[in-house]
Amino acid sequence: MTILYHEKQESALCGQHCLNNLLQGPYYNAGTLADLALELDRQERALMMSEGMTAEAKAFLNEESGNVDAQGNFSIQVLSESLKRSFALELTDVRHEDVRPLMRDPSKAEGFVINRHAHWLCLRKLDGQWWRINSTEEAPERIADQHISRDLAQAAGDDWSVFVVQGGKLPAQVPRHEGEPSNWTDTTKAMGFGTVLGGGGGGGAPAKPSVVAFSGSGNTLGGSSAPAAPAGAAGSEDEQLAQALAQSKDEALKLRLEQRLPAEPETTAGAARVLVKLPDGTRSSRRFPKDSPLQSLVDFTCIQLAQHGAASNARSWKLVCTQPALSLEFSLEAWSDAAHMEATFESAQLTPSAMFEARPSA
Repeated sequence: MTILYHEKQESALCGQHCLNNLLQGPYYNAGTLADLALELDRQERALMMSEGMTAEAKAFLNEESGNVDAQGNFSIQVLSESLKRSFALELTDVRHEDVRPLMRDPSKAEGFVINRHAHWLCLRKLDGQWWRINSTEEAPERIADQHISRDLAQAAGDDWSVFVVQGGKLPAQVPRHEGEPSNWTDTTKAMGFGTVLGGGGGGGAPAKPSVVAFSGSGNTLGGSSAPAAPAGAAGSEDEQLAQALAQSKDEALKLRLEQRLPAEPETTAGAARVLVKLPDGTRSSRRFPKDSPLQSLVDFTCIQLAQHGAASNARSWKLVCTQPALSLEFSLEAWSDAAHMEATFESAQLTPSAMFEARPSA
């Protein structure tokens, strides 16, 4: 494989480029993805309006789209739904326990989608070879098989969001006469081995990683710092053990929170429906029994922050609601220190619905 489909960056359309580079063909354009984003917006508005024009629904309607902005940045919901509809493929967060084995053995996967600071890129395996395809770089970058598991673990442990492509086989390359000729790149000009986080390779020389895998430290789900690897020890048994222990601690904590969440009511009758907007723009909603303590909302938010890769960004957080005016302070190190902990959804006037925004505390 010497020629790859590689769309270059235009405006803020990295989401479109990421999908097409992953699928190796010009399947999507800005118009089709924008239409899908607006459709998802309408579905979210209908959900908020299901109880009538409440103050929360009115506030939600006044917000800008959470699925596409004026510059063309698309949300994970848009990317995921487009793959599901067109190819029956799913994007699953690698923090989910079911897909964690693929992080240790990526050979069983065909592709990953990665996001950092609203920029999307992908990893794609073609003819047994892994490539990183980033619209901001001049050419795809070849990734050595022995490096990919390490680099994916580093990305997931840092402030990157990593999603594995599941549900079926990715399509083969489209015929090379399709799409703009400039989108077909001769990879023999960038055959150096690099990393997920490193810069692009040039010529035939190996690309020098800008970040050593597992170097430095990062916050675990519980807020503590993960052990830093000694220089040159990336991938060593000691470091891998430390990483595994940190992940096990995170999973145990998340499982405990999930287990103590009250059962979600099947209908809205006698329930509070809450929508939480996360820092990356993702919206997560859930119904709670109206007599449940607000701690349940804090638990649910902590789980969402972890699943969407925001848990390492800050230790202290707040949930802010404008209608009614309410702010819940909580910490990822002490899950039970939320304000108004004795209050219930009903006593806090969060029925039948409410909308919160999760923000890092200053």
